[in-house]
Amino acid sequence: MARRRRRVGHRSLNRPQASQARREGHPALTDGQIKGLLKAYRGKGFRDRRDEAIVRLMLETAMRAGECADIALADTDVRRGLVTVQRGKGSKGRIVPFGLQTGRSLDRYLHARRTHRLADSPKL
Repeated sequence: MARRRRRVGHRSLNRPQASQARREGHPALTDGQIKGLLKAYRGKGFRDRRDEAIVRLMLETAMRAGECADIALADTDVRRGLVTVQRGKGSKGRIVPFGLQTGRSLDRYLHARRTHRLADSPKL
């Protein structure tokens, strides 16, 4: 009796199915890891201010790296604690709130940014 071969598509071999990926998820950072990450950017230099603002924004809003990289200066309202993501998952935009500490961090970064050589850039 001949054995029948079953054809397997490339998707099942290389990538988990969507439902499987959702179940597994990404492990959450512990409080200690978050504190360590933020402590690494406590300096007063431009890069430290920028990086702290980015890390806080991403941690607090669960924003993706690509979404964060696409934020324009005009998309940020520090006073109201809102940032507009123009192109999120599925090319959908949304308004994302952030808290006081993230707002302070963004404000410090924006202040340092004024004297930077690329201050005229529309990107945050």
